[in-house]
Amino acid sequence: MKDCLKIIAVSDSHGDREVLNWISQTEYDADFFLHLGDSELTPAALYQYVAVAGNRDMPNLFPVTRRIKTVTAIFLWNTD
Repeated sequence: MKDCLKIIAVSDSHGDREVLNWISQTEYDADFFLHLGDSELTPAALYQYVAVAGNRDMPNLFPVTRRIKTVTAIFLWNTD
């Protein structure tokens, strides 16, 4: 069992799918990929990422708060 989680957090990619794909391929061993808003993409385009809404994202595509529960911790973040 691993001693820690590897979490990759990004934000403000503003439609740049190429950089998001590069990050997920480069950091392939990450446990979670988080997008903290302003992706300006659809949920289908962010399938590798757990995402929340930013002020530039289309309304109601992403929640403003997400929670990830793991064996050892609960992560909560809010963009509201």
